Amino acid sequence: MDADRRLFDLMEFWLISAPGERTCQQTWDVMNSVTSKQANLSTNFKFHIPDLKVFYLVLMLMFINTLYW
Repeated sequence: MDADRRLFDLMEFWLISAPGERTCQQTWDVMNSVTSKQANLSTNFKFHIPDLKVFYLVLMLMFINTLYW
């Protein structure tokens, strides 16, 4: 387990925001091609971040207020 921990300590994770192409997939393809396939600079992983709407934020705040009253 110590070896796994040392390996994890050497890893570096970045969360980036990339300028958009026409679609999210096109942005991913360009970024992945430049950093991973052509230059071997990184290993890239994509994950989905859901769109949070203002309405849902207001609902959550209203719900939290009802818990404390």
